[in-house]
Amino acid sequence: MGYSPQQRLAARAIASLLAPDWPGGPDLDPPAFNGIWGDAVDLIVDPYTSKNQNMIECTAVLMCDVAVRHPEAFSKSDAVLTT
Repeated sequence: MGYSPQQRLAARAIASLLAPDWPGGPDLDPPAFNGIWGDAVDLIVDPYTSKNQNMIECTAVLMCDVAVRHPEAFSKSDAVLTT
């Protein structure tokens, strides 16, 4: 089953994108901090769900928290398209 052009475009659309303005580069005075908890990344491998297509499904979950230090350093863009 193929997808219509509208469905393909909708799959590429992201609701919004938040981008920080890194003052002086990404290593100086960060506008936000990221804290990673526990073992950082959980990787789940499922060889059974898509076995008829000879595929393995892998899911990675990152558990973290974000603290925003300078909210004015972020900009928001709506309707961003992926490539």
